[in-house]
Amino acid sequence: MSKKFQIDHLANLSNLKLRQKEEKKYTSQIVKILEYIESLHNAQTDNRKIIGQIIGLKNVWRKDTVRESLPVKYVLDNAKNTHSNFFKVGAIFENRDN
Repeated sequence: MSKKFQIDHLANLSNLKLRQKEEKKYTSQIVKILEYIESLHNAQTDNRKIIGQIIGLKNVWRKDTVRESLPVKYVLDNAKNTHSNFFKVGAIFENRDN
């Protein structure tokens, strides 16, 4: 996948219109981020304890409670596309023959 395609694809997914100067800037930043992530594959993790978090947090989730939902009209007011009281979005999965 080319760098140009990556930034165009990311901008499209983010619903952003980028100028050529911005595309160049963000492509450079994305490449650096991806290179850093790739470097993490080489990190030595042998003999390391697997942890989920390090500051001793306990369950921080609130209890589920039933309450009245927001009105559909209010929720959909700023939606770009709707259909029958639902958000309408483009397909996000590619058709793969695996």
